[in-house]
Amino acid sequence: MAAALVVVLGIVGLSILPILVIFILVNNCLYGPDVVTVKSKKTFEDSQFKFLSWNIFAMNGKPYLHERCEVIRKLIKNFDVIFLQESWTLPILTPNFWVVRKLQAAAKRQGFNMISGFRHGCRFTDSGLAVLSRFPIAEYEFKLFPYSMTYSVDALASKGVLYAKIDLPNMTALHGFNTHLNAYYEKNDGPKREIAQKAQIEFMIEFIKEKTRNIGADDKVLLCGDFNCDEPMVKFLLEKMNKVNFKYEEGETSSIMHYKEDGEEIESKIEDMGLGSEEGKDVVENKFDWLFYKDEFQWHIGTRIMRAPGKPFDALSDHRAIIADIPFLDDVEDDSDGVKDFEVTA
Repeated sequence: MAAALVVVLGIVGLSILPILVIFILVNNCLYGPDVVTVKSKKTFEDSQFKFLSWNIFAMNGKPYLHERCEVIRKLIKNFDVIFLQESWTLPILTPNFWVVRKLQAAAKRQGFNMISGFRHGCRFTDSGLAVLSRFPIAEYEFKLFPYSMTYSVDALASKGVLYAKIDLPNMTALHGFNTHLNAYYEKNDGPKREIAQKAQIEFMIEFIKEKTRNIGADDKVLLCGDFNCDEPMVKFLLEKMNKVNFKYEEGETSSIMHYKEDGEEIESKIEDMGLGSEEGKDVVENKFDWLFYKDEFQWHIGTRIMRAPGKPFDALSDHRAIIADIPFLDDVEDDSDGVKDFEVTA
């Protein structure tokens, strides 16, 4: 009986082995980036466009993955250019794979070009970085952080920097860089993480210099993403970005944005949820998520907690979103002392 069982298990193992080999070959080596194209906007009536940078926490095993992403797919209609982190495509045929497939379909229906699923070096999963734009994506390139700049399980992911040149309706371009730096994994991993993140920041800056060396005089440059920084690393990051003349807003949450199931905004307001009241509120610092930019005009930037009332989950992601009104002209008024009140319409 035991011998027969061993034979059966051996046959099963041999039959599964080719499937496993094919899966690893396709997932780790052959699967390429996803590019969704639509007929892009050539004209734009507004004097500014709406930008969103957000780590959407779309990872296998995370709570309410499908339910949260169903709302996220619908609220993207409120923006014109979107840079996402943790929009994981790989491993193939897993829950986050299908979630991103649905996001791609929703993006196309809503008039977005979308690039995602970038991966180099036969790593187990992709970068988790995505760019959505109602305007044409004229050029894109993904730059992978070398193994020497990663540690722990981050070495399995294709973390790096995703560049997209987006042609704007006023005949200029937005040169956007989207990134996700090494995360925390161990209780006392500070020194290892610091070495990795400093190397990644230096690598990222050199890539930005390379891609923006000969851009138009009126073009805009943007860097955003999940930087996973603690206080000392924030200081290092800001020093480096100051040296290359990037502007930024301090990362603090000023309000909570509520969305219905159809993606419509309900309200944007200050709530007493660890944030304090509107008058003399206690600022909740956000050291992870940042937006840096170069432009002759001032951008109106705010960080938001994104929620869907009535749902069993507390928030749509474990990260705050960064929202910006980016002006084409210099006469766009900011009525909020550096953080604009965003009036979202269908």
